[in-house]
Amino acid sequence: MSEKITNLLGLDVAGVDLLFKGDSFVLCEVNSSPGLKIEKYCDVNIAGAIAEHVAKILSQPNILNAS
Repeated sequence: MSEKITNLLGLDVAGVDLLFKGDSFVLCEVNSSPGLKIEKYCDVNIAGAIAEHVAKILSQPNILNAS
């Protein structure tokens, strides 16, 4: 759900807040500039993953010359 929402909004990075509703989830909000406090609750280096993603995009040929 988070990936689909982020793609629909055309975002590369987003904080997607989901709430439990019975046995499923509902969307609460999407932040285009998310905080990274979640890192202390999981084993994922989110800032590092974002940096790697940006580096990958910037390494593409002619990315800085796009109009």
